[in-house]
Amino acid sequence: MDIVPVRDESEVTGEEAPPTSGSAPWSITLDRFTIRRASVGLIDDSVSPAADIGLEQIDLSIEAISNSDGAVFPTSLTARARSGGTISAAGQVTVLPEPAADFEFTVDGLLLSLVQPYLNAEADISVDSGALGLTGTFHHGADNVFVLNTDIAVTDFLVTETDEGSRLGSWTRLDVAGVSLDLDAESLGIGAIRLTEPYADIFIAADGTVNLGRIEKGRQVAGDEVDAEVPPEVTTEEPASAFNVSIGEVLVSKGSARFADASLPLPFEADIADLNGNITTIATASAEPAAVSLEGKVDEYGLVRVSGTLTPLDPPKNTDIKVVFQNVDMPKFSAYTIPFAGREIASGRLDLDLGYQMTDGALVGANKVVLRDFELGDKVPHPGAMSLPLGLAVALLKDPSGKIDIDLPVRGNVNDPEFGYGKVIGKALVNLIVKIVASPFALLGNLIGVEANELEFIAFEPGRADLTPPEQERAAKLAEALSLRPELVLEIPPVFATGLDGAALRAAQLDALLDTRLAESGGETTAQERTQALEQFYRETAAVENPDAALASLRQQFTTVPAEDGDDTGEPTFDALAYTAGLRRQLIDLQTLAPDVLAGLAETRAANTRDAIVAIDPSLDSRIVTMDIDDQPDVENDAVRMRVSLAVGE
Repeated sequence: MDIVPVRDESEVTGEEAPPTSGSAPWSITLDRFTIRRASVGLIDDSVSPAADIGLEQIDLSIEAISNSDGAVFPTSLTARARSGGTISAAGQVTVLPEPAADFEFTVDGLLLSLVQPYLNAEADISVDSGALGLTGTFHHGADNVFVLNTDIAVTDFLVTETDEGSRLGSWTRLDVAGVSLDLDAESLGIGAIRLTEPYADIFIAADGTVNLGRIEKGRQVAGDEVDAEVPPEVTTEEPASAFNVSIGEVLVSKGSARFADASLPLPFEADIADLNGNITTIATASAEPAAVSLEGKVDEYGLVRVSGTLTPLDPPKNTDIKVVFQNVDMPKFSAYTIPFAGREIASGRLDLDLGYQMTDGALVGANKVVLRDFELGDKVPHPGAMSLPLGLAVALLKDPSGKIDIDLPVRGNVNDPEFGYGKVIGKALVNLIVKIVASPFALLGNLIGVEANELEFIAFEPGRADLTPPEQERAAKLAEALSLRPELVLEIPPVFATGLDGAALRAAQLDALLDTRLAESGGETTAQERTQALEQFYRETAAVENPDAALASLRQQFTTVPAEDGDDTGEPTFDALAYTAGLRRQLIDLQTLAPDVLAGLAETRAANTRDAIVAIDPSLDSRIVTMDIDDQPDVENDAVRMRVSLAVGE
C-alpha cells in the first residue's frame, strides 16, 4: 500500500497557489483487498417468522484500488446463502469521479423458501420447493442508473395452500431467457418464457370457496362477517409513468391441471394433461394483442384446445379467446345438472366450443355445445333446482342420430362487482332452455338441414289465401320435420293484416265490380271506356257535392302546361294513364268490405296450409291444431306471414 502526496503544480509554473487550509491531496493505492470465508448474519424481524437472509463462506477480492479519477477496481465475489444456494460475481468497480459498476454474475440453486416469511403477510400459500438460478450482467453508471441483462431459471417449484395443504401449482422448470431491465428507459424486455410441466390445481370446497380465491390475506370467505364499509382513500397524486414490458414468447410444454368441486351433491373432478402450446409476443407499448395456441388432453380420451388473442397484462381490455373441448365424458356433469334442474345425466359425450371476447371489461361469449348419445337419468330432489322442462328440451334438441347441437351466447361485464362466470353461464343456459321450449324451430330445422325461418313462417300475398310454390315447399319441409318428431303438434293461427290485406281486398273488389260492369256492355273494352267506367263509379260513390267538378280538378292535376319560350306557346298535355291510376286509388279507398271478409281470408289461409302439409304426410292431420285468429301478424316484403308454433302432444 502506497500513500504519496500530490505535487503542487503552481510551484512548477510559478503561479500563485490558491490558499489551502491544509496539506496537498493524497494519492492512495492498494494492490488488493481480500476477504476469505466471511459470514454475514442478517435477520429480518419485520416479518413472521423472522427471515434469515444471511450469507456465509464469503470470498471477496478487490484489486488495484486507487483514489484516482477513473480508476477501475477488478472485483470478484462468491458466497453461499444460509438458506441454500450460491452467488458469484466478477467485474469491475469505479468510484471516482462518479460510481460505476459492470459485473457478470451467477446465482445457482437459491432456494425460494427464502421468501416465505414475506409471503405470509400477503397470502395463505406455502412455497414448498423451488430453486432460482441466474446468469447475466449488471451495469451502473452515469449513462445508465441500472441495466440488468440476465437469464433466469426456476426449477422444481411447488406452492400449496397453507390452511388446506392442497397443491395450488407447480412446474418442473421455468426459463426466462433474454431478460433486459433498464430503469432509465423504464423498460423490461424478455426474449422468451418457457414453462416445462406446469401444473395448476383448482379446488372448490364444500362451502363454495375456491382455493385460488382464499389465498389472499383478509379476503372474505363463506361464513365471515363483513365489516362496515370503509370508503376508498382519495389520492391526488399523478399516476406513475407507464413501464414498458415486452415478452417475445411464452412456451408451455407438458402442462396439466386438475379441477375439483366438492360443493355439489355429487363430487366432480376433471383432469387436463399433456398441455402444449405458446403465447406470442406480449408488449404493453403495442395495441396488438398476443396470440394464444394451446392443446391438451382431458381425462382419458377428451381434448382441450385454446386459441385466440388476449392482452395478458390486462385481460379485460382486449381478449378474444376460443376454448374447445372434444369428446368429454358427460355423466360426471350430473354434479351440475342436479342442483340446476334436479336430473342426473345417464350417458353422453360432450364437445364444447367456448368463444369469449372482452373489450374494456365487456364480455361477449359465443359458445357452441354438442352432446352425443345424451340421455337424462333419474330425478334427484334438490332444494335449489329450478323447474325446467329438460325432458321436453332434450326431445326437441336431439336429432335422429342422438346428437344435440346448440349455441349458448353469454354477456357480462367483468368490472361489475356482482359479475361471476358461473352466474353468467347459468343465466344463459336457463334462457336457452326457455327459448327452446318457446320457439324450437332453429333446432327442429337441424333435423332436415334448413334454417328456422324456413319452417316458422308461411307467407301469403296480400288479399290471397293460396300458397305460392315457395310456400308449398315450406309446407313440405314442415311435414318432413314433424314426421321426425312424433310427439310434436303444429299450431296454425289464421292470420290477416288489416292494412295490407284490406287494401288488396278493396282493390280486388273494385276490379271485380268494374269487370262486371264492362262485361255487361259487351265487346272489347278500351282504356277510354275503363276510365269512363271509373268516373261513373266515382259519381255514384264519392261523398262530394259536385263529383264532376272534383273529377275536373283531378284531371287538372295530371295536365301539364309548358312555360312560354319567346313567341312560341306550347300546348297543354294530359297524362291519361296517370289520371286513371289516381282515380282508381281514390275509388279503392272508397270501397267498403263486408265484416267477415278478413276473418274468412284468415281461415282459408289456415285451411290451405293444413291441406298442403297433409298432402305430403296424411298421418299429420291429427297433429295440426287451428288456433285463434291473429289479426296482427308479421308483415315483411309486402307479404303477410303466418307464424306457426310447436307444442307437445298428449
